[in-house]
Amino acid sequence: MLDPAARLDVPGFPQASVFRDHQQERTYYVVPWTGAIAIDAGGRPECRLLLFVKGEPDSIATGGQLTLTTTLSVADSDLEAIKRSIEASLTPPAVPGQPLPPPVVVQLATPDWASGRVTVSLAPGLLLTGQPSLGGQNRCALVSSLTPEGARALQDRWRRGLPDARITYDMVMRVATSQSASATARHDSVAVGANDVTGRSAAFGIDVHGTFADTQTITVESPLRVPDLARLVTEIKL
Repeated sequence: MLDPAARLDVPGFPQASVFRDHQQERTYYVVPWTGAIAIDAGGRPECRLLLFVKGEPDSIATGGQLTLTTTLSVADSDLEAIKRSIEASLTPPAVPGQPLPPPVVVQLATPDWASGRVTVSLAPGLLLTGQPSLGGQNRCALVSSLTPEGARALQDRWRRGLPDARITYDMVMRVATSQSASATARHDSVAVGANDVTGRSAAFGIDVHGTFADTQTITVESPLRVPDLARLVTEIKL
């Protein structure tokens, strides 16, 4: 399991959260640091806005529907770069005249998610919430039917590039917690002989260490960036 006390700073990725496994010294967990809109197989954002509009030339929205899918994951290219950086930092340097040291190979893993909640804020009063998949890319599909007020507010911000939109993943991950305790025990004894009485004492130190399964909450909040917004909206004239 992920050891929250064993965080590793990865050069070139100051924003990355990387932790070592509590038992496997060559296994590292990469905790995603930003949420995003999922991208489909064709390279398009999985985000669609349908608006019912009326009036010319302003096309005032009277309702609609928003569908989008979010993800909490690290890009494959970043994972490869993080893996190379960790391996380079753990491989001993070459010594002139000596055989090259064998390269260190590490394994990257995703956190073991216990639960989570996704919140997307697009406009005042317009919040979408749902539960992510808790595996893979932590995808979360969200759908919202828009009231006339919500449709108009979103229509305005959509045209301006969703300047205030935010995405938040409130997650709980399973971790390993280590605990230790120390104590001193004293033992006294008395020996009675034919002519005298003698006493002896001894002190013993006791150290106990244990690793327990636990959970830890994290919150990943970031701006919601959606490219090509103009191509992701459909307006139906009433």
